[in-house]
Amino acid sequence: MKTFSILNCKGGVGKTTLTACIAQALSLTGLRVLVIDNDMQHNLSIMLTKSEERPTIKDLYRAPSLGFASQALFKAIKPTDLPNLHVIVSTADLTHTDVRDQFILKKTINYSRLDRFYNYILIDNPPGMDNLQLASIYASEGIIVPTELSHFALRGIVDMQNLLVKKFPGACPISKIVPNFYRNKERQRDYLVKLNQMFEGRVTETVIPYDPVFDLLVTERKILFLHYLTSRVTSYYVKLMHELFNLDEEKIWQVTLQQEKGRPTNKAVPCVL
Repeated sequence: MKTFSILNCKGGVGKTTLTACIAQALSLTGLRVLVIDNDMQHNLSIMLTKSEERPTIKDLYRAPSLGFASQALFKAIKPTDLPNLHVIVSTADLTHTDVRDQFILKKTINYSRLDRFYNYILIDNPPGMDNLQLASIYASEGIIVPTELSHFALRGIVDMQNLLVKKFPGACPISKIVPNFYRNKERQRDYLVKLNQMFEGRVTETVIPYDPVFDLLVTERKILFLHYLTSRVTSYYVKLMHELFNLDEEKIWQVTLQQEKGRPTNKAVPCVL
């Protein structure tokens, strides 16, 4: 089992949408996936499940012992529309003060032997760097950073990298940086070159273009690979899945088209980049 934090100290870079899309893609290929909504905005919970009742991730953090934390974890796992995808929901009253032990999430995952049930755990995080993000980082083996291509976005990743190295040397590293909301403008192309120079080997070759479909995924609780197969961004996400998780692109298309059968309004074929 592999655990990744989806994290960027800057807000509005597409962390939640990225988490939802890659989790759904992994589950569609037959892998068992648990996503953890570690954000008080709880947008991931809204996207993936209609059940937001307690217990939530907050109950895990506030549990009086590791045993109670494990119980809260299992009770907090909610189903989604995909059988291989589950979610631990969040709540609007979650705060960093709820995390009394920065290692409790890691301890609970190990204690609960989640590796028996899941191939991947993905943790969505709010902006910033406090106890919530640290609990996620210490529970993970790598960080996936979605980012815009702008001056402040690049500076933010550099600051986050320096903070992790200097203040939290035991934290997991930045594994991959995913350029997001790409519009192929000259300034964005320049920032993409700089990003690759600063983080050589860690920036995905696939850049995710801006697409209005992302707003629909949130508001309509839809699945990119099933409901918007004709969207131009779907092809980019297939390539991204190959880069991040070494999944075969053809297999993703095959299983997606099989799932899509029976949806008469979505008779689509893969887009060509």
